[in-house]
Amino acid sequence: MGKALIAGVMRWQNTLDLTMSPGNVVAKPLEHVIAANDANKFIAYNNIPPDIPKIKTKSNSKANKNKC
Repeated sequence: MGKALIAGVMRWQNTLDLTMSPGNVVAKPLEHVIAANDANKFIAYNNIPPDIPKIKTKSNSKANKNKC
């Protein structure tokens, strides 16, 4: 079970299990994303992708830099 931000209610609500219904309008487009498959071409990105060498960039650098 997951949470979804529902527009009309404007708060997080519990959602149905995405694997319950193969015809689910949310689950169908995601079936190849959430399935365990080595041939997947999709990377779920959270600023530190798994199994990818960590590269420090300006966008993910949290160093405190003084600009005086």
